[in-house]
Parts: sequence; structure tokens; C-alpha cells
Amino acid sequence: MQDTPGVIGVVLAGGGSRRMGRDKALLEWRGQPLLDHLRARLWAAGCQAVVTSRAAPGCIADLYPGRGPLGGIHAVLRSRPAVDYLVVPVDMPLLSVALLRGLIAAGRDHGHCYYRHSFLPCYLSGDPALPERLAQRLRRGDLALGGFLRALRARALDGGDAAAFLNTNTPEAWRRATALDAAPQTLCKEIGS
Repeated sequence: MQDTPGVIGVVLAGGGSRRMGRDKALLEWRGQPLLDHLRARLWAAGCQAVVTSRAAPGCIADLYPGRGPLGGIHAVLRSRPAVDYLVVPVDMPLLSVALLRGLIAAGRDHGHCYYRHSFLPCYLSGDPALPERLAQRLRRGDLALGGFLRALRARALDGGDAAAFLNTNTPEAWRRATALDAAPQTLCKEIGS
């Protein structure tokens, strides 16, 4: 797929991984760290650039640490303002390139959007006011991503099987994801390639 002008892929990888017991971003998925797998998915979906929200060299650290996904999104929006963003969490290894491309296409047509199965991944249209709107929410402790997307009147899209949105926050969820990935014929039927 050709690069999609103005779309920055964002991997949110700044969480503490407390429930997993070790850094989720570094778990091995298909022979590479999970972070690299998600970054490759964003490139394959057509993002013109891919950045990582994480307190590590070469990444974008939160300006409001400990504030969850909104803190990471805010830091990226401040560093790369007024472009469109395709935001994914590092702990959804089963997201398909097709689902991400669908989100870009819908975002291009309708603006802010996400799939009904989960608030992440999401597409945020470039709006110079977004960083300040997010900062206001973060300062008052309003950390709900769903609330932010509803305030933006983001569109909830149909599509994808719930398995594609499996969030691997725990060892049990990780085992389920690896089992689904090990059965490619079932996985292809459930969530696409």
C-alpha cells in the first residue's frame, strides 16, 4: 500500500505492564518484540511515519506521566501537531493490516473513529486544538479514552471479529492470543490476514 499522506502511526507502549508481570512491548511475537510487530503493522497499513509513546530513547515520553493512553496520545499530538493519527496499543498483536487500513479509510471519510469492539485502535483527525483539549482533560484527571472519543463525537465502526481486539494485559490473555495465532486457518477466518 502507498503511504497515506499525513497519517502518523502511533504505538502506545508506555504502560507499567503490572498485570503481565513484565514489559509487554518486549514480549516475543512471531520472532520479534511485540513493539516491532505493531510498528510493522502500522507501516504496512500505509502510515507515512510511525512513532512510539514510551519513556525510552527514540520514543516520545509522556508530558503527564502515569495518565494512561490519553497521556501518551497527548505527548504525540504535541510533538507532531495537525496531522492525522492511527493509534494502536502495543498489547493487541492480532490486529490485522486490513482492519487498520479500514480505520484509515473511514477516518479519511468521516474524521475521528474507532471500532465498536474497542476504543483502541482509533483514528484521530488532525486538529490543532486537540492537544490542548487533551491537556485540559489530563489536568482535571479525566483519563477515560472512551469519554474523550465521545466528546470528539468519534464514529463507532462495525467490522472485525472480537478476537482481533484481544488485549494481552495478562499471561492468560497472552496464551489465548498465541493459541489463536498458532491456528492460522482459524485466525484468518476470524480476523483476516
